[in-house]
Amino acid sequence: MITYRNYQEEEDLELQKSFWLEITKDLPWAWKPNKSQKNFAQSSNFDPRTKLFAFDAGKLVGYMSCIKREKFIPFGYPWVKKKYEGEVREELYRRTFRFASGPLNGTSFLQRFREEWKTQIEFFLEKGFTFAFGYPIYIRSLKTAEFDTSTSQFESKTVDTLPNNILFDLALKDVRFKKENLSELSSFYEDVDFDLITVLYDTNQPIAMSAVTSREDTAYSEMNLIVVDNDYTKATHDIIEVTLAKLQNLGRKYVSITLEEDDPIIETVETFNLTQRSKSVFYSKNLE
Repeated sequence: MITYRNYQEEEDLELQKSFWLEITKDLPWAWKPNKSQKNFAQSSNFDPRTKLFAFDAGKLVGYMSCIKREKFIPFGYPWVKKKYEGEVREELYRRTFRFASGPLNGTSFLQRFREEWKTQIEFFLEKGFTFAFGYPIYIRSLKTAEFDTSTSQFESKTVDTLPNNILFDLALKDVRFKKENLSELSSFYEDVDFDLITVLYDTNQPIAMSAVTSREDTAYSEMNLIVVDNDYTKATHDIIEVTLAKLQNLGRKYVSITLEEDDPIIETVETFNLTQRSKSVFYSKNLE
């Protein structure tokens, strides 16, 4: 018998995370879970009804969640085990959407996939979602790559947490970052659970920084952040090479970076044989 319940305790966050890792491990370029669910669960406006779990004889077989942000709702997918892709998946979606568009007062819903995730995309298309926008993903294997960081004139250091002061100072000098959005930088990255953060220095001056997330189970890494002082023309090349070399030493098999279509660092990215092999695609549904 299938039973459903909402969020009850903090252990449910680990339950959700573990299930996500299990259910997505064979999907192309599935990312590492971020901290948004945990941060939302600890916020003052958290509602336990935003998380819904399905159990069969006490065993978790599916879940779906959403996050409340005014009228805008980052919307999850009803992840289920294979033999539950019928009624259980439909019921998870029905209950979650009914709550999100009713008591939660959501009017705009957004979900992210990889373009290869056809089953998930088709499900959302059937529910009235439409393609909103997408970004190219540049990917390469690290299995046989060789990187030479000995020629760099800059010093690199690995840090444990994202240094917001360095991030802000570098973003002011990087043409890729819109100045009107700088005040939101810290909050934008606070949900990301970084595994490798590297800062490049000229003497004692930070001139570039990268930040990466990695999945241990698939050895897949994403370069989520590259920010460079544009006065240092070689710094983009060097921060990418240093980061790739460190990831290779850590045993990562694949690495990707998602960029906008006209990002000025694409040419440098491609010199490292990072080629466009996928897209990060977003689907939306609006009720207004």
